Amino acid sequence: MSQINDPLAKAPKPFDRSVMVIAWFSKPKAVSYLIAGLFIVGLLFIVTLYHPSGTSLVAYTRSRGEFWLLVYPLGWLAGIAAFLMLIALLKQLAFMRANAVWIENGRIVYLNKWFMAVRRSDIKSIAVGSWGTWRRPGIILTLRNGQKKVIPTGILSEPSDVVLSRLKVTN
Repeated sequence: MSQINDPLAKAPKPFDRSVMVIAWFSKPKAVSYLIAGLFIVGLLFIVTLYHPSGTSLVAYTRSRGEFWLLVYPLGWLAGIAAFLMLIALLKQLAFMRANAVWIENGRIVYLNKWFMAVRRSDIKSIAVGSWGTWRRPGIILTLRNGQKKVIPTGILSEPSDVVLSRLKVTN
């Protein structure tokens, strides 16, 4: 019997990877977060672009003080970063079945691989905790190098304890 010499038969499949989903976004919470976030970011961009007619934006900003010439660009960079995070959330909701936390190729991933991906072998401990100024709920990952990473659980469909138990079982 002759062997078929098909190069595609030996090629790796593009989606042949082991992915285990740990938690999903709550669609109502995430959509409200998206709407509020896009409204706030858009409103801040519009406010920073305001200037009276007949005056340039730079001249108007300078008239309010040199401090604003530094604050506006920094604010725009922060706004762009927030906008990109909102787009990543929208992508997860629309195209990735609202996956929030998953394990892929030995890494725990939150939102997307570029936002937060931690090798499981680098994790020293995992615990439920609170983070930020308003003490929001989250999963605290303490790494072997002492660094801490947080997986916010406020907009997930499962409570923090359930996500923690799933992470511990798979770790």
